[in-house]
Amino acid sequence: MEAQTKLVNTIDRYLNHTKGTPTDERVDEPGVEKWKYEATTLGQKIDAIEAYKRKLLGESLGSCSIQELQELELQLEKSLSSIRQRKARKAKSFC
Repeated sequence: MEAQTKLVNTIDRYLNHTKGTPTDERVDEPGVEKWKYEATTLGQKIDAIEAYKRKLLGESLGSCSIQELQELELQLEKSLSSIRQRKARKAKSFC
């Protein structure tokens, strides 16, 4: 969310900087539309990642299908296995 906020702030600063300048006097910077599109796309990706994170935490599961729940369960089992292996290695090296 922080990255999205920074991106929005940057765009706001740009818009404030160009505010008051007549449209015909503004220098159309190449790529501005591209960057606006990139900002929107990145914002959508951030939202999707945050939604996935909430699902991994067991939140917002009401809209999940059985298949989605099974995939989440599998991912969590893999993650838990990885954590347990790492914990075992740490415990072994500690002794």
